[in-house]
Amino acid sequence: MANQTTSDPTQIHNDDSPYTAWHRVVENGLKGKDFNESLVSKTEDGIIRGPIFSTSDLENRHLLSVKRTASRGETALPWQIYAPVIDPDINFANTQALRDLEGGANGLLLHLDPSGHAGVHIETLQNFKDLIDNVYVDLIQISLMAGPYNWHYAGLCLQIDRLQSTALNLGIDPITLQMSTRLEPPHTSVSTDLNDEFSKAAELLGHIKDRRKNWSLFGINAASLHNQGASAVQELAYMASSLSFYMQFMSELGLSPTEAAAQIKIYLASTQDAHLSLVKFRAARLIYRRIMHAYGASEAKQGQFHALTSNAMMQKIAPWNNLLRLNSAIFGAVCGGADALTAAPFSAPLGLPDQSAYRMSRNMQLMMMEESHLAHVDDPAHGSYSHESLTHDYAQIAWKLFQTIEDHGGITEPKAQKALLSAILLTRSEREDRDEACIGVNLHPAPDLRTVDMRKPPVLTPSKAQPIRATHLQELEAQIKAGHRIPPLTDRAEV
Repeated sequence: MANQTTSDPTQIHNDDSPYTAWHRVVENGLKGKDFNESLVSKTEDGIIRGPIFSTSDLENRHLLSVKRTASRGETALPWQIYAPVIDPDINFANTQALRDLEGGANGLLLHLDPSGHAGVHIETLQNFKDLIDNVYVDLIQISLMAGPYNWHYAGLCLQIDRLQSTALNLGIDPITLQMSTRLEPPHTSVSTDLNDEFSKAAELLGHIKDRRKNWSLFGINAASLHNQGASAVQELAYMASSLSFYMQFMSELGLSPTEAAAQIKIYLASTQDAHLSLVKFRAARLIYRRIMHAYGASEAKQGQFHALTSNAMMQKIAPWNNLLRLNSAIFGAVCGGADALTAAPFSAPLGLPDQSAYRMSRNMQLMMMEESHLAHVDDPAHGSYSHESLTHDYAQIAWKLFQTIEDHGGITEPKAQKALLSAILLTRSEREDRDEACIGVNLHPAPDLRTVDMRKPPVLTPSKAQPIRATHLQELEAQIKAGHRIPPLTDRAEV
Protein backbone atom coordinates (compact mmCIF):
# COMPACT_ATOMS: atom_id res chain seq x y z
CA MET A 1 0.00 0.00 0.00
CA ALA A 2 1.18 3.51 -0.78
CA ASN A 3 2.32 5.66 2.12
CA GLN A 4 -0.59 7.96 2.93
CA THR A 5 1.72 10.67 4.17
CA THR A 6 2.94 11.41 0.65
CA SER A 7 0.39 9.97 -1.77
CA ASP A 8 -2.65 11.65 -3.30
CA PRO A 9 -5.69 10.26 -1.41
CA THR A 10 -7.63 10.26 -4.69
CA GLN A 11 -5.13 7.83 -6.23
CA ILE A 12 -4.68 5.18 -3.54
CA HIS A 13 -7.71 3.10 -4.51
CA ASN A 14 -8.51 1.01 -7.58
CA ASP A 15 -10.81 2.55 -10.16
CA ASP A 16 -13.52 -0.01 -9.43
CA SER A 17 -13.38 0.33 -5.64
CA PRO A 18 -16.34 1.58 -3.57
CA TYR A 19 -14.10 4.49 -2.58
CA THR A 20 -13.88 5.62 -6.21
CA ALA A 21 -17.67 5.62 -6.54
CA TRP A 22 -17.95 7.59 -3.29
CA HIS A 23 -15.29 10.00 -4.52
CA ARG A 24 -17.21 10.71 -7.73
CA VAL A 25 -20.37 11.52 -5.76
CA VAL A 26 -18.43 13.82 -3.44
CA GLU A 27 -16.76 15.64 -6.32
CA ASN A 28 -20.14 16.32 -7.84
CA GLY A 29 -21.27 17.78 -4.52
CA LEU A 30 -18.20 19.99 -4.30
CA LYS A 31 -19.17 21.66 -7.60
CA GLY A 32 -15.66 22.33 -8.79
CA LYS A 33 -13.97 22.92 -5.45
CA ASP A 34 -10.67 21.11 -4.93
CA PHE A 35 -11.19 17.79 -3.14
CA ASN A 36 -7.89 17.91 -1.23
CA GLU A 37 -8.30 21.48 -0.06
CA SER A 38 -11.93 20.94 0.94
CA LEU A 39 -11.90 17.56 2.65
CA VAL A 40 -8.40 16.15 3.18
CA SER A 41 -6.93 16.93 6.59
CA LYS A 42 -3.47 16.16 7.92
CA THR A 43 -1.86 16.02 11.32
CA GLU A 44 1.08 18.30 12.09
CA ASP A 45 3.32 15.33 11.29
CA GLY A 46 1.92 15.28 7.75
CA ILE A 47 -0.18 12.15 8.24
CA ILE A 48 -3.48 12.11 6.31
CA ARG A 49 -6.36 11.57 8.74
CA GLY A 50 -9.31 11.62 6.38
CA PRO A 51 -11.84 12.12 5.01
CA ILE A 52 -12.44 8.38 4.66
CA PHE A 53 -10.76 5.02 5.20
CA SER A 54 -11.68 1.58 3.91
CA THR A 55 -10.55 -2.05 3.91
CA SER A 56 -7.88 -1.27 1.33
CA ASP A 57 -6.14 0.93 3.92
CA LEU A 58 -5.50 -2.18 6.01
CA GLU A 59 -4.06 -4.37 3.26
CA ASN A 60 -0.91 -6.20 4.35
CA ARG A 61 -1.13 -4.73 7.82
CA HIS A 62 -1.25 -6.77 10.99
CA LEU A 63 -4.04 -5.52 13.25
CA LEU A 64 -2.85 -4.48 16.68
CA SER A 65 -4.47 -6.01 19.73
CA VAL A 66 -4.08 -3.88 22.86
CA LYS A 67 -4.32 -5.65 26.18
CA ARG A 68 -3.45 -3.83 29.35
CA THR A 69 -0.97 -5.32 31.79
CA ALA A 70 -3.10 -4.24 34.77
CA SER A 71 -4.87 -6.97 36.73
CA ARG A 72 -8.51 -7.66 35.98
CA GLY A 73 -9.30 -9.01 39.45
CA GLU A 74 -12.54 -8.06 41.16
CA THR A 75 -10.83 -5.55 43.44
CA ALA A 76 -8.50 -4.13 40.79
CA LEU A 77 -9.24 -1.09 38.64
CA PRO A 78 -9.06 -1.60 34.86
CA TRP A 79 -6.51 1.21 34.74
CA GLN A 80 -4.57 2.78 37.59
CA ILE A 81 -5.85 6.20 38.67
CA TYR A 82 -2.87 8.20 39.88
CA ALA A 83 -3.65 11.34 41.84
CA PRO A 84 -1.29 14.24 41.16
CA VAL A 85 0.42 15.50 44.34
CA ILE A 86 1.75 18.93 43.42
CA ASP A 87 0.87 21.51 46.06
CA PRO A 88 3.99 22.98 47.73
CA ASP A 89 2.37 22.88 51.17
CA ILE A 90 3.13 19.48 52.72
CA ASN A 91 0.05 19.46 54.94
CA PHE A 92 -2.33 20.28 52.08
CA ALA A 93 -0.57 17.81 49.78
CA ASN A 94 -0.89 15.04 52.37
CA THR A 95 -4.56 15.82 53.03
CA GLN A 96 -5.34 15.98 49.32
CA ALA A 97 -3.55 12.69 48.64
CA LEU A 98 -5.64 11.02 51.33
CA ARG A 99 -8.83 12.55 49.87
CA ASP A 100 -7.97 11.23 46.41
CA LEU A 101 -7.14 7.76 47.69
CA GLU A 102 -10.32 7.60 49.74
CA GLY A 103 -12.24 8.86 46.71
CA GLY A 104 -11.12 6.11 44.35
CA ALA A 105 -7.52 6.71 43.25
CA ASN A 106 -5.04 3.89 43.81
CA GLY A 107 -1.79 5.62 42.97
CA LEU A 108 0.10 8.84 43.69
CA LEU A 109 2.26 10.82 41.28
CA LEU A 110 4.54 12.83 43.55
CA HIS A 111 5.86 16.08 42.08
CA LEU A 112 8.66 17.04 44.47
CA ASP A 113 10.89 20.10 44.60
CA PRO A 114 13.09 21.31 47.50
CA SER A 115 12.33 24.92 46.52
CA GLY A 116 8.55 24.32 46.36
CA HIS A 117 8.30 25.98 42.95
CA ALA A 118 7.55 22.86 40.90
CA GLY A 119 6.04 20.52 43.46
CA VAL A 120 5.74 19.66 47.13
CA HIS A 121 8.29 21.46 49.29
CA ILE A 122 10.30 18.42 50.43
CA GLU A 123 13.81 19.06 51.72
CA THR A 124 14.43 16.44 54.40
CA LEU A 125 13.57 12.87 55.33
CA GLN A 126 11.06 14.11 57.91
CA ASN A 127 9.33 16.22 55.24
CA PHE A 128 8.88 13.11 53.11
CA LYS A 129 7.54 11.11 56.05
CA ASP A 130 5.03 13.89 56.72
CA LEU A 131 3.92 13.80 53.08
CA ILE A 132 2.99 10.11 53.19
CA ASP A 133 1.71 10.15 56.77
CA ASN A 134 -1.39 7.91 57.18
CA VAL A 135 -1.09 6.72 53.57
CA TYR A 136 -1.34 2.92 53.23
CA VAL A 137 1.65 2.79 50.92
CA ASP A 138 1.64 -1.01 50.66
CA LEU A 139 -1.80 -0.90 49.00
CA ILE A 140 -1.08 1.68 46.30
CA GLN A 141 1.40 2.56 43.58
CA ILE A 142 3.68 5.60 43.79
CA SER A 143 5.76 7.35 41.14
CA LEU A 144 8.27 10.14 41.67
CA MET A 145 8.55 13.09 39.31
CA ALA A 146 11.21 15.50 40.48
CA GLY A 147 13.43 16.36 37.52
CA PRO A 148 17.03 16.96 38.66
CA TYR A 149 16.23 15.85 42.23
CA ASN A 150 14.98 12.30 41.54
CA TRP A 151 18.23 10.70 42.69
CA HIS A 152 18.06 12.58 46.01
CA TYR A 153 14.43 11.62 46.60
CA ALA A 154 15.24 8.02 45.75
CA GLY A 155 17.71 8.21 48.62
CA LEU A 156 14.95 9.47 50.90
CA CYS A 157 12.71 6.57 49.89
CA LEU A 158 15.43 4.07 50.77
CA GLN A 159 15.31 5.31 54.38
CA ILE A 160 11.60 4.61 54.83
CA ASP A 161 11.05 0.98 55.78
CA ARG A 162 7.33 0.94 55.06
CA LEU A 163 7.99 1.78 51.40
CA GLN A 164 9.90 -1.45 50.98
CA SER A 165 6.97 -3.41 49.50
CA THR A 166 5.36 -0.46 47.69
CA ALA A 167 5.12 -0.53 43.90
CA LEU A 168 7.38 2.50 43.50
CA ASN A 169 8.86 4.04 40.35
CA LEU A 170 11.80 6.31 41.14
CA GLY A 171 11.50 8.28 37.89
CA ILE A 172 15.22 8.39 37.09
CA ASP A 173 15.55 9.86 33.57
CA PRO A 174 18.78 11.78 32.90
CA ILE A 175 18.19 11.92 29.13
CA THR A 176 14.87 13.76 29.40
CA LEU A 177 16.40 16.13 31.93
CA GLN A 178 19.15 17.01 29.48
CA MET A 179 16.78 17.34 26.52
CA SER A 180 14.27 19.46 28.45
CA THR A 181 17.02 21.74 29.69
CA ARG A 182 18.18 22.39 26.13
CA LEU A 183 14.62 23.05 24.96
CA GLU A 184 13.81 25.41 27.83
CA PRO A 185 16.97 26.58 29.60
CA PRO A 186 16.24 27.27 33.29
CA HIS A 187 17.42 30.32 35.16
CA THR A 188 19.86 28.17 37.07
CA SER A 189 22.16 25.51 35.69
CA VAL A 190 21.13 21.87 35.80
CA SER A 191 23.81 19.20 35.80
CA THR A 192 23.58 17.37 32.49
CA ASP A 193 26.72 15.27 32.82
CA LEU A 194 25.19 12.04 31.58
CA ASN A 195 28.16 9.90 32.59
CA ASP A 196 27.79 11.09 36.18
CA GLU A 197 24.01 10.59 36.13
CA PHE A 198 24.26 7.10 34.65
CA SER A 199 26.90 6.17 37.21
CA LYS A 200 24.47 7.17 39.96
CA ALA A 201 21.66 5.28 38.23
CA ALA A 202 23.78 2.13 37.98
CA GLU A 203 24.66 2.32 41.68
CA LEU A 204 21.03 2.84 42.62
CA LEU A 205 19.88 0.00 40.39
CA GLY A 206 22.36 -2.38 41.97
CA HIS A 207 21.05 -1.40 45.39
CA ILE A 208 17.32 -1.82 44.71
CA LYS A 209 17.33 -4.78 42.31
CA ASP A 210 17.49 -7.43 45.03
CA ARG A 211 16.36 -5.38 48.04
CA ARG A 212 13.25 -3.71 46.58
CA LYS A 213 11.49 -6.22 44.35
CA ASN A 214 8.51 -3.94 43.62
CA TRP A 215 10.54 -0.84 42.80
CA SER A 216 11.49 0.28 39.32
CA LEU A 217 14.20 2.75 38.40
CA PHE A 218 13.59 4.54 35.12
CA GLY A 219 10.65 6.75 34.15
CA ILE A 220 10.89 7.81 30.49
CA ASN A 221 9.03 11.12 30.50
CA ALA A 222 8.31 11.63 26.80
CA ALA A 223 5.31 13.74 27.85
CA SER A 224 7.77 16.39 29.01
CA LEU A 225 8.94 16.89 25.42
CA HIS A 226 5.32 17.08 24.27
CA ASN A 227 4.72 19.91 26.72
CA GLN A 228 7.73 21.70 25.29
CA GLY A 229 6.47 21.49 21.73
CA ALA A 230 7.18 18.01 20.35
CA SER A 231 4.73 16.48 17.89
CA ALA A 232 3.24 13.03 18.47
CA VAL A 233 5.73 11.39 16.10
CA GLN A 234 8.66 13.14 17.79
CA GLU A 235 7.36 12.08 21.20
CA LEU A 236 7.09 8.45 20.06
CA ALA A 237 10.53 8.47 18.44
CA TYR A 238 12.04 9.92 21.60
CA MET A 239 10.30 7.23 23.66
CA ALA A 240 11.75 4.54 21.39
CA SER A 241 15.27 5.98 21.53
CA SER A 242 15.27 6.30 25.31
CA LEU A 243 13.75 2.85 25.73
CA SER A 244 16.39 1.29 23.53
CA PHE A 245 19.18 3.07 25.39
CA TYR A 246 17.97 2.11 28.87
CA MET A 247 17.47 -1.52 27.81
CA GLN A 248 21.04 -1.64 26.51
CA PHE A 249 22.33 0.19 29.58
CA MET A 250 20.80 -2.36 31.93
CA SER A 251 21.85 -5.26 29.73
CA GLU A 252 25.46 -4.14 30.15
CA LEU A 253 24.90 -4.14 33.91
CA GLY A 254 23.93 -7.80 33.75
CA LEU A 255 20.13 -7.64 33.82
CA SER A 256 18.15 -9.99 31.62
CA PRO A 257 15.86 -8.33 29.03
CA THR A 258 12.79 -9.18 31.09
CA GLU A 259 14.38 -7.80 34.27
CA ALA A 260 15.37 -4.63 32.41
CA ALA A 261 11.88 -4.13 30.96
CA ALA A 262 10.39 -4.33 34.46
CA GLN A 263 12.59 -1.38 35.51
CA ILE A 264 11.06 1.01 32.97
CA LYS A 265 7.88 3.06 33.05
CA ILE A 266 6.84 5.26 30.12
CA TYR A 267 4.96 8.56 30.36
CA LEU A 268 3.13 9.84 27.28
CA ALA A 269 0.90 12.88 26.94
CA SER A 270 -2.78 12.66 26.07
CA THR A 271 -4.45 15.69 24.51
CA GLN A 272 -7.91 17.04 23.77
CA ASP A 273 -7.80 15.29 20.39
CA ALA A 274 -9.12 11.97 21.68
CA HIS A 275 -8.75 10.12 18.39
CA LEU A 276 -5.12 11.03 17.85
CA SER A 277 -4.32 10.37 21.52
CA LEU A 278 -5.87 6.93 21.15
CA VAL A 279 -3.83 6.34 18.01
CA LYS A 280 -0.60 7.53 19.64
CA PHE A 281 -0.93 5.11 22.55
CA ARG A 282 -1.67 2.23 20.17
CA ALA A 283 1.34 3.19 18.05
CA ALA A 284 3.46 3.33 21.20
CA ARG A 285 2.46 -0.26 21.94
CA LEU A 286 3.56 -1.37 18.46
CA ILE A 287 6.93 0.34 18.83
CA TYR A 288 7.38 -0.92 22.38
CA ARG A 289 6.61 -4.51 21.44
CA ARG A 290 9.01 -4.41 18.51
CA ILE A 291 11.85 -3.17 20.70
CA MET A 292 11.05 -5.67 23.46
CA HIS A 293 10.92 -8.47 20.91
CA ALA A 294 14.33 -7.40 19.58
CA TYR A 295 15.78 -7.61 23.10
CA GLY A 296 13.94 -10.85 23.88
CA ALA A 297 11.94 -9.49 26.83
CA SER A 298 9.03 -11.54 28.11
CA GLU A 299 5.60 -10.09 27.27
CA ALA A 300 4.25 -10.77 30.76
CA LYS A 301 6.77 -8.58 32.57
CA GLN A 302 6.71 -5.50 30.33
CA GLY A 303 6.32 -2.10 31.96
CA GLN A 304 3.38 0.23 32.19
CA PHE A 305 2.27 3.03 29.90
CA HIS A 306 1.31 5.98 32.08
CA ALA A 307 -0.78 8.73 30.45
CA LEU A 308 -0.38 12.32 31.62
CA THR A 309 -2.99 14.80 30.47
CA SER A 310 -1.26 17.43 28.38
CA ASN A 311 -0.14 20.61 30.09
CA ALA A 312 0.26 22.24 26.70
CA MET A 313 -3.46 21.92 25.90
CA MET A 314 -4.59 23.67 29.09
CA GLN A 315 -5.69 27.32 28.98
CA LYS A 316 -5.74 30.17 31.47
CA ILE A 317 -8.53 31.95 29.60
CA ALA A 318 -11.94 30.33 30.21
CA PRO A 319 -10.37 27.61 32.39
CA TRP A 320 -13.70 25.80 32.87
CA ASN A 321 -13.30 24.57 29.29
CA ASN A 322 -10.25 22.65 30.49
CA LEU A 323 -12.74 20.14 31.92
CA LEU A 324 -13.79 19.28 28.36
CA ARG A 325 -10.17 18.99 27.29
CA LEU A 326 -9.39 16.71 30.21
CA ASN A 327 -12.44 14.58 29.47
CA SER A 328 -11.31 14.03 25.87
CA ALA A 329 -7.71 13.38 26.90
CA ILE A 330 -8.78 10.75 29.45
CA PHE A 331 -11.08 9.09 26.91
CA GLY A 332 -8.33 8.88 24.29
CA ALA A 333 -5.72 7.50 26.68
CA VAL A 334 -8.03 4.86 28.14
CA CYS A 335 -9.32 3.69 24.75
CA GLY A 336 -5.72 3.65 23.49
CA GLY A 337 -4.76 1.20 26.22
CA ALA A 338 -3.01 3.29 28.88
CA ASP A 339 -2.25 1.23 32.00
CA ALA A 340 -2.26 4.25 34.31
CA LEU A 341 -3.48 7.81 34.05
CA THR A 342 -2.91 11.10 35.86
CA ALA A 343 -5.36 13.89 35.07
CA ALA A 344 -4.30 17.37 36.10
CA PRO A 345 -6.73 19.64 38.00
CA PHE A 346 -8.55 21.83 35.47
CA SER A 347 -7.39 25.04 37.18
CA ALA A 348 -3.69 24.12 37.32
CA PRO A 349 -2.63 26.76 34.71
CA LEU A 350 -3.90 29.49 37.06
CA GLY A 351 -1.82 28.53 40.09
CA LEU A 352 -2.60 26.24 43.02
CA PRO A 353 -5.88 24.29 42.57
CA ASP A 354 -8.27 23.79 45.45
CA GLN A 355 -9.53 20.38 46.49
CA SER A 356 -12.63 20.54 44.26
CA ALA A 357 -10.47 20.76 41.12
CA TYR A 358 -8.61 17.60 42.15
CA ARG A 359 -11.90 15.87 42.87
CA MET A 360 -13.33 16.64 39.43
CA SER A 361 -10.30 15.24 37.60
CA ARG A 362 -10.46 12.08 39.69
CA ASN A 363 -14.22 11.64 39.37
CA MET A 364 -14.16 12.03 35.58
CA GLN A 365 -12.09 8.87 35.46
CA LEU A 366 -14.36 7.05 37.89
CA MET A 367 -17.44 7.93 35.84
CA MET A 368 -15.79 6.69 32.65
CA MET A 369 -14.73 3.54 34.44
CA GLU A 370 -17.86 2.69 36.43
CA GLU A 371 -20.67 4.28 34.41
CA SER A 372 -19.39 4.42 30.83
CA HIS A 373 -17.49 1.12 31.23
CA LEU A 374 -14.73 2.28 28.90
CA ALA A 375 -12.37 -0.51 29.85
CA HIS A 376 -14.81 -3.38 29.33
CA VAL A 377 -13.29 -3.75 25.88
CA ASP A 378 -9.50 -3.92 25.84
CA ASP A 379 -9.13 -2.32 22.43
CA PRO A 380 -12.28 -0.54 21.20
CA ALA A 381 -10.43 0.75 18.12
CA HIS A 382 -9.48 -2.74 16.95
CA GLY A 383 -10.49 -3.19 13.33
CA SER A 384 -11.43 0.45 12.81
CA TYR A 385 -10.20 1.42 9.36
CA SER A 386 -9.18 4.90 10.41
CA HIS A 387 -7.63 4.07 13.79
CA GLU A 388 -5.76 1.02 12.53
CA SER A 389 -4.42 2.91 9.52
CA LEU A 390 -3.37 5.93 11.58
CA THR A 391 -1.80 3.68 14.22
CA HIS A 392 0.48 2.10 11.65
CA ASP A 393 1.28 5.43 9.97
CA TYR A 394 2.29 6.97 13.29
CA ALA A 395 4.33 3.91 14.24
CA GLN A 396 6.10 3.73 10.88
CA ILE A 397 7.02 7.40 10.71
CA ALA A 398 8.11 7.48 14.36
CA TRP A 399 10.20 4.36 13.72
CA LYS A 400 11.95 6.09 10.81
CA LEU A 401 12.78 9.07 13.03
CA PHE A 402 13.97 6.64 15.72
CA GLN A 403 16.27 5.01 13.15
CA THR A 404 17.61 8.44 12.19
CA ILE A 405 18.43 9.11 15.85
CA GLU A 406 20.16 5.74 16.08
CA ASP A 407 22.12 6.48 12.89
CA HIS A 408 23.48 9.56 14.70
CA GLY A 409 24.74 7.34 17.51
CA GLY A 410 21.68 7.17 19.76
CA ILE A 411 19.76 9.64 21.89
CA THR A 412 22.65 10.37 24.28
CA GLU A 413 24.88 11.62 21.44
CA PRO A 414 25.02 15.42 20.88
CA LYS A 415 24.46 15.04 17.13
CA ALA A 416 21.32 12.97 17.64
CA GLN A 417 19.98 15.31 20.29
CA LYS A 418 20.65 18.35 18.12
CA ALA A 419 18.73 16.83 15.20
CA LEU A 420 15.71 15.97 17.36
CA LEU A 421 15.79 19.29 19.21
CA SER A 422 15.87 21.19 15.90
CA ALA A 423 12.85 19.23 14.68
CA ILE A 424 10.94 19.93 17.90
CA LEU A 425 11.75 23.64 17.81
CA LEU A 426 10.58 23.80 14.18
CA THR A 427 7.32 22.05 15.09
CA ARG A 428 6.81 24.45 17.99
CA SER A 429 7.47 27.47 15.78
CA GLU A 430 5.09 26.28 13.06
CA ARG A 431 2.38 25.60 15.65
CA GLU A 432 2.74 29.08 17.10
CA ASP A 433 2.41 30.59 13.62
CA ARG A 434 -0.87 28.80 12.94
CA ASP A 435 -4.05 30.58 13.98
CA GLU A 436 -5.76 27.52 15.44
CA ALA A 437 -9.24 27.72 16.90
CA CYS A 438 -9.42 27.23 20.66
CA ILE A 439 -12.84 26.97 22.33
CA GLY A 440 -13.40 29.77 24.83
CA VAL A 441 -10.22 31.60 23.84
CA ASN A 442 -10.59 32.73 20.22
CA LEU A 443 -13.68 30.68 19.34
CA HIS A 444 -17.02 31.29 21.09
CA PRO A 445 -15.53 33.22 24.02
CA ALA A 446 -17.94 33.74 26.88
CA PRO A 447 -18.24 37.32 28.18
CA ASP A 448 -19.08 36.47 31.78
CA LEU A 449 -17.36 33.49 33.34
CA ARG A 450 -17.74 32.19 36.85
CA THR A 451 -14.49 32.73 38.71
CA VAL A 452 -12.37 29.77 39.72
CA ASP A 453 -11.50 29.24 43.37
CA MET A 454 -7.76 28.97 43.88
CA ARG A 455 -5.48 28.42 46.84
CA LYS A 456 -3.19 31.17 48.01
CA PRO A 457 0.50 30.26 47.77
CA PRO A 458 1.75 29.12 51.16
CA VAL A 459 4.61 30.77 53.00
CA LEU A 460 7.46 28.27 52.84
CA THR A 461 10.17 28.16 55.47
CA PRO A 462 13.45 26.76 54.14
CA SER A 463 15.23 24.25 56.32
CA LYS A 464 18.37 25.44 58.09
CA ALA A 465 19.94 22.00 57.97
CA GLN A 466 23.24 21.37 56.21
CA PRO A 467 22.88 20.79 52.45
CA ILE A 468 23.54 17.36 51.02
CA ARG A 469 26.93 17.22 49.29
CA ALA A 470 26.87 13.57 48.26
CA THR A 471 28.00 12.22 44.92
CA HIS A 472 27.56 8.52 45.72
CA LEU A 473 24.65 6.57 47.16
CA GLN A 474 26.39 5.60 50.40
CA GLU A 475 27.22 9.24 51.10
CA LEU A 476 23.67 10.27 50.19
CA GLU A 477 22.10 7.80 52.60
CA ALA A 478 24.46 8.80 55.41
CA GLN A 479 23.74 12.51 55.01
CA ILE A 480 19.98 11.92 54.78
CA LYS A 481 20.11 9.94 58.03
CA ALA A 482 22.04 12.82 59.60
CA GLY A 483 19.16 15.18 58.76
CA HIS A 484 20.77 17.06 55.88
CA ARG A 485 18.51 18.77 53.35
CA ILE A 486 18.26 18.51 49.58
CA PRO A 487 19.52 21.86 48.24
CA PRO A 488 17.50 23.54 45.48
CA LEU A 489 19.28 24.53 42.27
CA THR A 490 19.61 28.13 43.42
CA ASP A 491 21.52 26.80 46.41
CA ARG A 492 23.93 24.59 44.47
CA ALA A 493 26.64 27.23 44.37
CA GLU A 494 27.25 26.73 48.08
CA VAL A 495 27.55 23.00 47.57
